[in-house]
Amino acid sequence: MKRKLCAVMVVLLLSACASTTEELRINGSSALTTERGIAAMKRQLKKEDRLPFSAAIMTIQFSELSSAVDMTDKEKLTTTDMTVVGKKIHGMTYQEILALAAASPNKVTIERHSRVRY
Repeated sequence: MKRKLCAVMVVLLLSACASTTEELRINGSSALTTERGIAAMKRQLKKEDRLPFSAAIMTIQFSELSSAVDMTDKEKLTTTDMTVVGKKIHGMTYQEILALAAASPNKVTIERHSRVRY
């Protein structure tokens, strides 16, 4: 019984520590600080969380595309405009960025393909 109680206490203490840790927030005041903030946030993420985060950033940028002309602009589709993204995610945490992307009518899907060597 003591072991179970001790295990529960350890789990509660660890979860309390995790929830009080200050989360990284994006400084979107400029393109440079946005780019650096996104890079820092990606470094802190688990490997499996990086791809959904990148898709969220692209979704947020693409929420600015409003016409067929925008959709055919190769530069808009292949580069991230950190100024636009920074204005939208300034002060946000990872979870808030994912929520903002989820609320967007535009969606981005990134697929991974493994290379097969013969």
